[in-house]
Amino acid sequence: MGAIVLCILGSIVLDHVLGSGHGDDWSQFDGRQVMVISADDAQTIRVRDDASDQITQVRVLGIGSTDEPWGEKSREFLAASLTGRMVTLKLEPTQTRDPRDRLLASVFLEDGRPISVDVVDRGLARADRRQPYAFRVEVERAQSDARKKHRGVWTGY
Repeated sequence: MGAIVLCILGSIVLDHVLGSGHGDDWSQFDGRQVMVISADDAQTIRVRDDASDQITQVRVLGIGSTDEPWGEKSREFLAASLTGRMVTLKLEPTQTRDPRDRLLASVFLEDGRPISVDVVDRGLARADRRQPYAFRVEVERAQSDARKKHRGVWTGY
């Protein structure tokens, strides 16, 4: 019985560390600076790791999905704010990829602010409440401010 439990626990640990073929996500991306190439949608950017020249899709933590036209406005803001700039990625300890194989990361500007706070504060998207992330309090605070001031998706509330 103990051997079975040990095998199951070992399997869980290996799955967490290795994931779906992305066991190197931590060493390759956590705390690293990357160049933003483009914004694919309201929550997704493409980045290039200069060390490997690899292009990776990143799901920006903290930005919830939005309906049109705000989804397009969020994408445009991400593109205008980030394309061609270096950003720092911070991974969460529980999961590094989503079901679409996008890297899950908080994205920080040079001044240390997460871009998700800016997006949500402008009312371009709602705060993502589906999963935990380190800067959730700041994103929730930005959403509260945007809602109080009726910005973006909160117009008419």
